[in-house]
Amino acid sequence: MEEVSRESADEKPAKLPRFARGFSGIASSLAALAVLTAIIGWTVPADGAGMLRAGTFCAAALFFLHEALSLFLRKEPVLRHFAKHWFRGLLFFVVLVLTVARAPLSALFERAFPDAAPHEIGIGYAAALSAAVLWAHALRVIRERRTFFRRLPLTPGRVFISSFVLLISAGTLLLKTPDASVSGISWCDALFLSTSAVCVTGLTPFDVARELTFSGQCILLALIQLGGLGVMSITYFFAHFFVGGLSLKNRFDFQDLFSEENIGQIGTVLAIIVGFTFTAEAIGAVAVYFSAADLLEASERPVFFAVFHAVSSFCNAGLSCLPGGMTDSRLCGNMGMIFSVFAMCFAGSLGFPVIKNFWMFFTDRLRTRLRRKSVGHVPVRLTTHTKIVLTTSLGVFAFGFAAFYLLDGTNWGADSVRRAFVLAGTSRTSGFDIAPTGDISPAAKLILMALMFIGGSPFSTAGGIKTTTFAVALLALRQYVLGRRDLEVFGRRLESDVARQVLAIISFAASLVFLVTLALCVLHPEIDIVSLAFEAVSAAGTVGLSCDVTPRLSDGAKYLVAGTMFVGRIGVLLFVTSFLPRRKTRLNARLPETSIVLS
Repeated sequence: MEEVSRESADEKPAKLPRFARGFSGIASSLAALAVLTAIIGWTVPADGAGMLRAGTFCAAALFFLHEALSLFLRKEPVLRHFAKHWFRGLLFFVVLVLTVARAPLSALFERAFPDAAPHEIGIGYAAALSAAVLWAHALRVIRERRTFFRRLPLTPGRVFISSFVLLISAGTLLLKTPDASVSGISWCDALFLSTSAVCVTGLTPFDVARELTFSGQCILLALIQLGGLGVMSITYFFAHFFVGGLSLKNRFDFQDLFSEENIGQIGTVLAIIVGFTFTAEAIGAVAVYFSAADLLEASERPVFFAVFHAVSSFCNAGLSCLPGGMTDSRLCGNMGMIFSVFAMCFAGSLGFPVIKNFWMFFTDRLRTRLRRKSVGHVPVRLTTHTKIVLTTSLGVFAFGFAAFYLLDGTNWGADSVRRAFVLAGTSRTSGFDIAPTGDISPAAKLILMALMFIGGSPFSTAGGIKTTTFAVALLALRQYVLGRRDLEVFGRRLESDVARQVLAIISFAASLVFLVTLALCVLHPEIDIVSLAFEAVSAAGTVGLSCDVTPRLSDGAKYLVAGTMFVGRIGVLLFVTSFLPRRKTRLNARLPETSIVLS
């Protein structure tokens, strides 16, 4: 009893340092966030740089207080603590250097940027210091799982949905700031554009190249990248590689979200997802830069142009920082640019399970060639999922190319071939087009709607019901017609529940498109039903093609389409099942069987 009372007495004096630690951490994060928001969203005059500097050093001082109290409460040696959390220690060192060595670093920046004004150097310095402080606190939040969040009824699906809601909300606030647009945009348009960027759709109520400033386009680029890669993927990546690893619950959450069979492969999957994304985007930026060299000579920011289109293409966003986008006369006939965009869209639509399988397949073949295989080595093969994705993607592309060429070809020359190639390649994914989409024939619009409904592959940046769902539906139809017992493909038997899951996905997606189309017809009876149905399919499939309907929508219709884009990005089945209560079934009790007449 004496030991227990002594322990409780020792804990009482620690309440004040713990409160001070929590308060300093929250205050430091808010101060750094306020400084970054002011720099991004407002044009800071010369006399306002002093206030930013004061806010930045306030954030840094609270950050150091938080770190000192953390070390005091842990009673752990400083070197051992930073050795255990090396990335956070590196950020602490960066914040310390930026705080202490401000004068020599500012002089260095002035030599590197001689044309910049002194207050611009100060603003850049404040942004760098605030970003480092915010990064350090973000890693702390990732590492420390609070009891409050553990007690919340958050399934992996709800966490996934919540991350997108927070990102869309932050994007809406940033796009609404005065420095993000030329003449200011409404809250409805800011929410719509933020949702379109995060959900990598591409529908927009205005030309972003003309209405958004360079700051606004940078915000849009960040939203596309975070939305395409996924907030959960980035969070798990930093938690695994930089913040001491993932907990067992995090691993199971990741396994559920990304359908990874081997829980020990979580680190490999994360590295492949993030590494392949940035590598592919870097290669795509170089390809875009050199393919559009003539256009970029007159551009003020050629590197930004290349990076923006590479990220937008790989993430299948379909947005462009050039007025008119790919319909610009300088780009629509540039085959190098078209092939670069198509390759990036196709790579982003394959899905990360296929990319992981390809990576492991080729690395295994390379080790085999170098004779570095161990005894009893089992070679890595292409999975059934990869074969279905590749076969379906190529088959749908070939069908789309032939259909667009035959149904919408005017002279059946080089222009028709180019247009059919672009529509067949990007209609299921990014939504880039080299001519106004509303000009195609009604038959081609129906084919385009079907391809948008199918979409890309699972766990990719594309939407739709996914290629595997479409493939299994065809396999189920073949099974019924031929009277086969099992679903068979590539010498393998699929599990029996997959057909019912496919039926649920198609039913939910078709119901969503029908209800959205019906609501749009009620809100806009002056617009023809085909164009409204096209808009609904494009939003649900997160494609971004439009028959020039989006700018004509009312605010209510924009909110409806924004919600449709959100549900389409999350996945209709995942969105619905994330909020349904789990029903406990009795294993030994079954209802009596009966029959109905179907035809």
